[in-house]
Amino acid sequence: MNGVLAGDGAPLGITDELLNDDVSVTQSEWIEKYEEMIGRPPLAHATMGFHGAYVLFEEVLPNADPGDPDSILSAARALDIPDGGTPTYYGVQFDESGQNVRAGYYIMQYHDGVMKTVYPDAAAAEEFTLVGR
Repeated sequence: MNGVLAGDGAPLGITDELLNDDVSVTQSEWIEKYEEMIGRPPLAHATMGFHGAYVLFEEVLPNADPGDPDSILSAARALDIPDGGTPTYYGVQFDESGQNVRAGYYIMQYHDGVMKTVYPDAAAAEEFTLVGR
C-alpha cells in the first residue's frame, strides 16, 4: 500500500548517487544479487547483515591479522567510514563501548509498491508523500 511508513536501522531503496566513489560494491549491485537469490528486494534485516559483512571483509580483515582477535578488534576500532562509505549508506565509527556512532534510524515509505527511505534527507531516495486526507 503506497504511503505506509516504517522506521528501521537501515535505509532502503537508496541510490548509488548517495555512495562515495570508493565503495567497491554499489547499492544497485547488492540489490540485484539479492533479488536474483531471494526473489524480492532486501528489507532492513538483510541490509544490516550485508552492511556488517561488507565492513568486516572489506574494511576490517584486510587491515588485521585474521588469526589474532586483538588485531581484528584494533582494526575495527580504527574504522572511520563516513556516511556514504558503504554499499548500505551508513558509516562506521565505534565508540569506547563498541557501539557504531554512525548507525542511524531511517524512515521509509512505500512508493509504487517499493519501500524507499524518505528521512533523514541526506539518505532519502524519495520525498515523503502525505496520503489519505
